[in-house]
Amino acid sequence: MTNNTIIINLINNSNCTFTLNKIVFGLGNDLTINKKILLPEQTAIIIGMTTTEMDLSGIIYFNENIAFDIFVPLQFHSWQPTFNMDNNIVYSTVESKTFNPIINPRLLAYTKANIILKNII
Repeated sequence: MTNNTIIINLINNSNCTFTLNKIVFGLGNDLTINKKILLPEQTAIIIGMTTTEMDLSGIIYFNENIAFDIFVPLQFHSWQPTFNMDNNIVYSTVESKTFNPIINPRLLAYTKANIILKNII
């Protein structure tokens, strides 16, 4: 893994099953996920990588149109990362995030995150 890579553990603590529909990502970015179907109580690993000096951004679509938005800035920005799934079924919370130990303004600010999906009701 390079220092422009982030590993995101997407932990499904909801009672919903999510089926991968498509992945859309920004210019110079790449997102992959290790599961096409994410069952309740399972974890999917998302690997995000930026190949240029760009922030990492993308959306992973599940089922019909449930979107999981990802935004991880480079270190020279003061923005916080965003990991968001917010709809009428589930929502996401950030359990933890790890700052990049290598200080370089052109590298991603974070290298790891654990995101938990929970039922709204």
